[in-house]
Amino acid sequence: MSAGGLALFGLVAKLIYPVWTVQEAGVASQVACAARCSQHYACGGFQWNSSSCRLVVEASVPGAMKGVMKNVFRLNRYGTNYHLYELPPPLGGTSPTGALDTCRKNGLDLLPNPVTLKDRASLSIRQAGGIFVDMIRASNGSYVTRSSGVLVPDTAISAWLPGNPSGAAGRCIGIGGDTSLYYDFVCSSTGPYAGIFCDRASLSIRQAGGIFVDMIRASNGSYVTRSSGVLVPGTAISAWLPGNPSGAAGRCIGIGGDTSLYYDFVCSST
Repeated sequence: MSAGGLALFGLVAKLIYPVWTVQEAGVASQVACAARCSQHYACGGFQWNSSSCRLVVEASVPGAMKGVMKNVFRLNRYGTNYHLYELPPPLGGTSPTGALDTCRKNGLDLLPNPVTLKDRASLSIRQAGGIFVDMIRASNGSYVTRSSGVLVPDTAISAWLPGNPSGAAGRCIGIGGDTSLYYDFVCSSTGPYAGIFCDRASLSIRQAGGIFVDMIRASNGSYVTRSSGVLVPGTAISAWLPGNPSGAAGRCIGIGGDTSLYYDFVCSST
């Protein structure tokens, strides 16, 4: 792993809460410590101090110890294809709606619910007491994404802070406390210790106008991977650029534009 691997991490100088860590033996450099974190199933960041490598992990990891830390490198790769951003909240905190608006004004999205141990460990490295995620309680009692109404399974919510949830519909969801548990909150109310986490699809951070993905339109109108013919569900294609798709079979698929929309293209064309 080269020093460029450290670009995946961002330095957080001051953490609001203690974090859970494990000591890694046999690590000779900061870059090697970063590599250990990238490879660990539950590591969201690390601290390198002279010759000591400590990985910040989710609390359930065997042998993890809780302690106060500073100057921690947080893994900014989030989920399968996102880059994590922690923005400074307004003085006095913010509301779920305020966090959503701030992310959008910066061309970002409000943070989706963390679904992996690595994601949860990354979010424990923060400068705010609580953060809001893209989730709201629907009128039928289920939880859905606030941005698009997609169902969030109850199993994706690890545990609630004491006294939560309130059971009221229309309440936004946050993560807070030193164990990063869930709580619900009136969407328009300000949390005085709340911070703002946003994300952006990694493919939108690029130096080219468009990129091609492993997908082609089949003769029956479905979309499959070009390499192996595996079906790609239509729901996996978020939105098309205006004028697309052409409807022609055998056309390859790309992603382009400032909003990273899909388009089809003659496979042999430049």
